[in-house]
Amino acid sequence: MQSWLLLLLLTANFLAPGFQNHQETIGFGEPKIEIEFGKQVTFKIHLDSVSEVTEVFLSIQPQGESVRVKPAALDEEGNILIQYDTRTDPFHPFSQIEYWFSVVTTDGRKVESPHYHFEYVDNRFAWKSLKDEPFEVHWYSGGLDFGQAALNTAKAGLEAAQTYLDVSPPTPIRIFIYETSADLQSSLQFSQQSWVAGHASTKTRSILLSISPGAEQQLEFERQIPHELMHLLQFEVYGKDYNRIPAWLIEGSASLAELYPNPDYQWVLERAAREQNLLPINSICIGFPREASGAFLSYAQSASFVRFLHQKFGRSGLQTLMKLYSDGMGCEEGAIAAFGNSLGQLENAWQEEVLGMRPGLLALRNLFPYFSLSALLLLIPLTIGLLALKK
Repeated sequence: MQSWLLLLLLTANFLAPGFQNHQETIGFGEPKIEIEFGKQVTFKIHLDSVSEVTEVFLSIQPQGESVRVKPAALDEEGNILIQYDTRTDPFHPFSQIEYWFSVVTTDGRKVESPHYHFEYVDNRFAWKSLKDEPFEVHWYSGGLDFGQAALNTAKAGLEAAQTYLDVSPPTPIRIFIYETSADLQSSLQFSQQSWVAGHASTKTRSILLSISPGAEQQLEFERQIPHELMHLLQFEVYGKDYNRIPAWLIEGSASLAELYPNPDYQWVLERAAREQNLLPINSICIGFPREASGAFLSYAQSASFVRFLHQKFGRSGLQTLMKLYSDGMGCEEGAIAAFGNSLGQLENAWQEEVLGMRPGLLALRNLFPYFSLSALLLLIPLTIGLLALKK
């Protein structure tokens, strides 16, 4: 008897109007996306019911990043239109974007749409493509021969990079080649470095380059592609701890893999050594200067210094050093733990053996004016004393 009474009460509650409204679901239509690359992304969707909706939100999760939530407006016909400004809150180019809509009803319920995806493509250009695992090469200026040359170099560059860091690459590795540095830099809205000519995105496992078709293209392929590939391999090994590794070691190691090293590095190093303008290695642990000339010197020093360490301690030595840094050791402590020498001692050895400098003599020469002044200050009272004795 009691079970029948309970069933009757449940049935009455289920048929009550208030309960029916509470269970009513809100239908979401098919979303539409419009990308105006570098400016905005427009999101559109239609709701079946609007009478009980009080708030609307758009949630966005870019690849490898946290969720971003934006409030949205709903018109009387049930349409939601959101214009998301990518100039103030940019996405990484060619990243996968996940998004969904949420509404809050008059009775406090939160109803969420299915999750949708799109790729934030740089649709300013008509991209051509070639694929050969693990690579996808995309370009818009130049013919099929240009793309094939880039793909061939990527294969050779991966082989070179893996001689220093033996790890399987992520799949796929997508390479996007812009014709000019201006085109590339306009796509890297999150970068504040206007001199950047190449970028490896560890979030999207993609490489962005600026290389023009022409006589110099192969040399640029052989320099830029292996360098950026090495960054992706570094991230495969060290993951989130990649950013703990000093900038000079990250960039210097990437330079080791280049099939055609930058010929201007040696000239810049020799001039800086001659003019005593070399940057202390410990000053480029956290990052490189933002201005172009300082950044270029930092790259040149890092490439030469890491090559010197590789010749002295081999691949295993460099891997030990990277592991210590990735585990959280400081810039100075890591060098001592790996090689038994301070960073300053290693730097002095590099300057002497590679650049022909004499750091000890240079330090004495720099201190000479202070020694002279000290001697003068001592000589004055001594002279006064001698004169007093003669009287």
